[in-house]
Amino acid sequence: MVHWGAINPKLIAAWQCLSGEQIISQAEAYVVLAVRFRCCDTLLNRPSLWFIDNEAARFSFIKGASPSLSMSLIIREVALIDASSPTGAWYERVASQSNIADLPSRGEHMKACKMVNGTPKGDIALSEDVMKRLQTRSFSELIAR
Repeated sequence: MVHWGAINPKLIAAWQCLSGEQIISQAEAYVVLAVRFRCCDTLLNRPSLWFIDNEAARFSFIKGASPSLSMSLIIREVALIDASSPTGAWYERVASQSNIADLPSRGEHMKACKMVNGTPKGDIALSEDVMKRLQTRSFSELIAR
């Protein structure tokens, strides 16, 4: 399966409110969350290998935490999925130019499909509840929930 899509502008605004303009780590982590959300049944009790080309995102998944609230919210959502549908996740670094996931993010999803003999599947929509939790804009708002 090859997925591609766009991150909701409201979510991007929430991340920027918490972290400033530089949100590439959040975007990289969001992809892991989206795939875990979409493939939780497929990955249930199976090993999984995740190639990530952003070290901050990768280390956040390895540690299960981040000093950034916006990253912590993403990591928490993946942990919630893992609690009910565990997978043996291994996070490894891959250089951007070697990362097949960069193709769909650049609009070249059909090239990625051809490379892996994959099926184009389009965007992965997260549930409204997950999107609301990800749009938390402060620690006080998080505690209030």
